[in-house]
Amino acid sequence: RAGYVYKNMAGAYSYLPLGLRVIEKINQIIREEMNKIGGQEMYMPSLQDPELWKKTDRWSDENVDVWFKSELKAGGDIGFGWTHEEVVTDIMRQYVFSYKDLPFSIYQI
Repeated sequence: RAGYVYKNMAGAYSYLPLGLRVIEKINQIIREEMNKIGGQEMYMPSLQDPELWKKTDRWSDENVDVWFKSELKAGGDIGFGWTHEEVVTDIMRQYVFSYKDLPFSIYQI
């Protein structure tokens, strides 16, 4: 009613210009506060390699039932990740080698 969001269908919404401005302001506040405490923003992909998730036994539908999976035309699977624990852990393995590299704070909005 106030012109912030539009309901496209059950569970799917479009943010209208006013709603998007509110979200951007909230994101900016989060960004400023995280940066104040030494956080570094990064962006991780929504499409994720199943091999990362298989290592932690979270790829299987028997263990996690909220995955969106797809088969690639070239062969293999891809997942639409709803969390990024496996991705960020894999990335940090490339940058953190010793306690001397810590603390290391990253975030994604």
